Amino acid sequence: MRHRIAFIVAWAVLLGSPLASAQPADHLQCFKIKDPIKLKGVVALDAREYGLDPACKISKARMICIGAEKTLIEAFDRKERIFPLLLGGPEADTRVCYKVKCPRRKLPNPLVADQFGERTLEKLKTSMLCTPAVLP
Repeated sequence: MRHRIAFIVAWAVLLGSPLASAQPADHLQCFKIKDPIKLKGVVALDAREYGLDPACKISKARMICIGAEKTLIEAFDRKERIFPLLLGGPEADTRVCYKVKCPRRKLPNPLVADQFGERTLEKLKTSMLCTPAVLP
C-alpha cells in the first residue's frame, strides 16, 4: 500500500496536480551521476523541429537535472560583458538524462536566443535524452 501511495504522489508531481506544493524553477541545474542500472536499448526520437530519428541507441543515465533559480553575477563573451536578456520560457522540472547515439544526419543550424544573447548553433548531434523524473 505504501508503494502505491508513493507512486500516485510521484505521478501527481509529474502531471502538475494540486498535490504538488513546490513550484518548479525556470532553469535546470544538472549533476553528473553514477547509475546502477546498466541500460541498453533502442528508441525512436521525434524532435518537432528536426523530425524523426527512428533508431537511436540508448544507454546508462549520465546526469540528473533539477529545477533551480539562477542569479547571474557576471558573464562575458571573450572580454565583452554580456547583459542578460529577459526571456520567459517553460518552467523547469526534474529530468534524468541518458546517453543516446543516433545515426548521423545533416540537421539545420538553429538560430537561438537565451539570456546570454542570440546566435546560430552549429553541428547538432543527438547525445542525450532527458526523461521526466521524481524526487521523493
